Amino acid sequence: MDNGLARHVLEQELQGVTPRKLKVRTRGPWLMFWFVRLFLVPFILVGIGTLSEALQTSGIALVGNTTAGTVISRDYNNDSEGGGGWYITYSFKAGDHLYSATDKERSSHAVTPGELVKVKYASWLPSHASYLVVPDATALHVVGSSWFFALFWNAITGVFFAAFYIAPVYDRMLYTNGSIAVGNITAKNVQTGESNSYTIEYTYQAMKSGLGSGEDRKGTNTIAKSEWDNCEVGDPVSILYLNRRYRNSVAYKFGMYTVLPKA
Repeated sequence: MDNGLARHVLEQELQGVTPRKLKVRTRGPWLMFWFVRLFLVPFILVGIGTLSEALQTSGIALVGNTTAGTVISRDYNNDSEGGGGWYITYSFKAGDHLYSATDKERSSHAVTPGELVKVKYASWLPSHASYLVVPDATALHVVGSSWFFALFWNAITGVFFAAFYIAPVYDRMLYTNGSIAVGNITAKNVQTGESNSYTIEYTYQAMKSGLGSGEDRKGTNTIAKSEWDNCEVGDPVSILYLNRRYRNSVAYKFGMYTVLPKA
């Protein structure tokens, strides 16, 4: 590969000692990135809550105590999506204290206020950890449904968490501690849609023998249209990459950050 060393001068700020100091190149994408991060926070907290509830339900099912309870009320609660369900408010006694709690109705039998029911609760936290034991729903069913919802929710949320919380850590590390190479743009692509997406493809050679120096590596960057218009296939570009994760790389002048010159 013609790595462009003969006709490309590495940016001076990249040649200083690491870790490098950074600043955001353009604030528009950076602000949008943080907006999405903040938007995800409630969904992440809900995910943590579902996992906590699933663990709690599992603990109650395995080692919880069983006692008699009394139905206080049966109410229909609407949810934010236009649906809803029946919820049972009940009371039960644990030790010398009387507690009340609410659980989603899981039985085909509609209970009535004053009816006696079976309650399973956590002896270590009876005021916040209990559920109704009903004939139609075994402990396995109760635990399984809790874990199914928790894992389903967190699997979806986890994709976005990885994209907006974990991947950016590696992206920033590219700039602060990444090794330097010279690459060549090999392709320019446009993905059309409601808003077009402009990308470049490039190859570069790792300069560390431990990564197989001389072996071509490939990378892709999404860039602004103005940058896409002003670059050509064959142009040399400075590349930053991580030694232990060679698939993580960025064409320096097209990335989110710029390196501050040495003082």
